[in-house]
Amino acid sequence: LLKKIDSYKKELHDKAQLISKSPNIHLVIDSLFKQPFFTINDIKIILKSSQPTAWKLTNKLIEAGVVENFSSQGKLKVYLAKKIILLLEGKI
Repeated sequence: LLKKIDSYKKELHDKAQLISKSPNIHLVIDSLFKQPFFTINDIKIILKSSQPTAWKLTNKLIEAGVVENFSSQGKLKVYLAKKIILLLEGKI
């Protein structure tokens, strides 16, 4: 299980520059393995950045298929790194 998780983490870091030119993408990827569910505000706090920066990186991760919108309640949107969850559950 740990080998699969480490392998996926390395894969994401290896293709990070294809996802976004921002050096912050590595911080976001690392944070997904600590907390696979997140909000834009969570990313904003992790990066100590503006909301537009957090949105931009999240959208890049969505486009790359790394995360998806999990739920929306009004303005609050929760995003999910589904493959990480499936790895943790031993489903892949």
